[in-house]
Amino acid sequence: MIALTGATGHVGYVLHHYLQKENMEHKVLVRKRTDRLQNVEQIVGDLTHQQSIQQFVNKVDTVIHSAAVVYPRYGENQDVYNVNYLCSKNLFEQAKKAGVNHFIFISSIHSMEVPASGIFDETAALVMDENRSYDYSKAQMERFLSQQNGMKITILNPTSIIGGGDFYFNGFNQLFRLIHSYRLPMLTQGGFDVVDVKDVAKSCIFAVRNEVEGKFILGNTYYSIPEIAKMYGNISQKLITPIKLSTSIMKMLATFTDFVDKFSKSPLPINSYSINTLLELKNPISHQKAVNNLGFNPKVIHNSLQDIHKWIENEELILD
Repeated sequence: MIALTGATGHVGYVLHHYLQKENMEHKVLVRKRTDRLQNVEQIVGDLTHQQSIQQFVNKVDTVIHSAAVVYPRYGENQDVYNVNYLCSKNLFEQAKKAGVNHFIFISSIHSMEVPASGIFDETAALVMDENRSYDYSKAQMERFLSQQNGMKITILNPTSIIGGGDFYFNGFNQLFRLIHSYRLPMLTQGGFDVVDVKDVAKSCIFAVRNEVEGKFILGNTYYSIPEIAKMYGNISQKLITPIKLSTSIMKMLATFTDFVDKFSKSPLPINSYSINTLLELKNPISHQKAVNNLGFNPKVIHNSLQDIHKWIENEELILD
């Protein structure tokens, strides 16, 4: 039996469907029952409820922890730290007490510092800056896991995840939705390495079946924002002619949006955190370790963009 958190999020939702496709018995932890998740046991609760956590990990062989609070902005945030680190730590401890054999943690490439030079791989240092709340919270959980024993532990570090099954449209998926609705007035410089959500899900299933331990970056290829926007525009047949901002204008705009962002409940698409993330990555990211150990074979980006187009059009999730 597999216990999956975050099943209403992007990775978790797609992973739930792949587990069903592969006839792998699992249950999910949800805040409230939802029709989005069919034919699966739903444990109602959340990571802060000790009783529901204990019920969730009972009689389970593997825990896949995909749930997290995404917070793409600078500034310390206690809620992010509590959920992404303290509650995750408690989930692991309760799983260990219950006799769980394998704990799989879906972390992020952002838990690691971008190296000053050379290849960006699993040896990169973990983030120490508490002002980067999301990055730091993920890094703290990885530090904790690196000191544990008595259970098989797998850490997966996806790059920027794209593809169908995303109800919240984070990251690059937000860009694609804006293009799709002709609501993209400008394009920024920079870019990032992207990976298909289905490749992340498949790697997770491989780790479960083969009891693979270790830390693995899951990436594919770096694309600039203008490049990937044009590719999606061609697939969706949406003509895009937005203004392309220079780096200096981007940084000036971020200074303004940072002020507005303080009063916004949800982080704005453009702020200093997002701009720096897009501009700082100059090193190639290696996913070779995952290729060697997880059967990782990332798909062609064109197929990923077709998937997100179908998802935006009619919420059609295509499984390979």
